[in-house]
Amino acid sequence: MTLKQLLNEWSHETNFLHEVSEEERIQLHKAILDMYIDIRTLCETHNLSVMLAGGSCLGAVSHKGFIPWDDDLDLMMPRADYNKLIDLLKGGSFSDRYQYRYPDGKKDSSSTFLKVYKKGTVLKEIDTLSDSVPNELFLDFFPIESASSFFLVRKFKAFIANGLRYISNCVCDFKRKNEVLEKAYAEKPELQMAMKRRFFIGKCFSIIDSVKWRYWYDKFVSDCSRSQYMCIPSGRLLYEGELLPSNVYLSSIKVPFENTYAYIPKEYDRYLENLYGNYMEIPPVEKRECHFIAELKL
Repeated sequence: MTLKQLLNEWSHETNFLHEVSEEERIQLHKAILDMYIDIRTLCETHNLSVMLAGGSCLGAVSHKGFIPWDDDLDLMMPRADYNKLIDLLKGGSFSDRYQYRYPDGKKDSSSTFLKVYKKGTVLKEIDTLSDSVPNELFLDFFPIESASSFFLVRKFKAFIANGLRYISNCVCDFKRKNEVLEKAYAEKPELQMAMKRRFFIGKCFSIIDSVKWRYWYDKFVSDCSRSQYMCIPSGRLLYEGELLPSNVYLSSIKVPFENTYAYIPKEYDRYLENLYGNYMEIPPVEKRECHFIAELKL
């Protein structure tokens, strides 16, 4: 069982996390949707492709909006458009409302991909809690990368990419002092064992900061070339798990989403089946993926 799965299991057992009320969830969804509309408008203005990813895409298909228990919005973009969006943000687009972080090798980033944060909000997650990154409401942006048509080349690149990602996360966990996570370890021995392994690996590689590890990871997986296959190395199933024919990621359709619209892959059935199997089957409560929120203020 992965660390994410262990944390997800623990989150349904503990009273330590902030339990998002129905009223808060409605406000949360509205605030996230407002952020999405801003970003979508910016992308449409500059002819950039941005689609709902993962559970957000699933919600668009199954509920024409957010999955009722979901508390975030995931987006995916072809690498070339993803880079152009970062350039627009660097140029000051929405700087009055939002700030952003991505693996640039300079500032600390809580992830291996772009995150856009809404100023004036508070959203603290136990697995990324740190004073060195914004603890605010956010959108996640996953770059879609080209992948080699040669099987052995893909296998090699996936092995290196997954290793770099894991090392960067281990170093980050080792260097961050997180009292909330320590509470989780005390309550769940399996978590304690998983984190001991991560701390050991993090300590071994901590001579180089996680900021650099994430930067090297991002540079290694970045690929804007044309190819028969594409993938999302930073996605929930990692490099090979999210490998699909390029046409699945490059063609989109407009669908209803809450009181507005969004873009999802034209072949959403193939995309979602790859991620979730029988994606229209509602999972039991303990299997529902969620963020591990310690504090929320909108």
